[in-house]
Amino acid sequence: MGDASALARAMLDTLGDPLPADFLKGAVVEYALDRSVAGYLDALGLGNH
Repeated sequence: MGDASALARAMLDTLGDPLPADFLKGAVVEYALDRSVAGYLDALGLGNH
């Protein structure tokens, strides 16, 4: 924390050698809109059971 130079290096490294798109898409699938809404509705007791 507090090391702006290290953050900048990490960002440049990531931009220069990004993770594969399929990996990134797989990592966020559980946060898709339909899944997020269903989770909130379930948490509020409004989901379809």
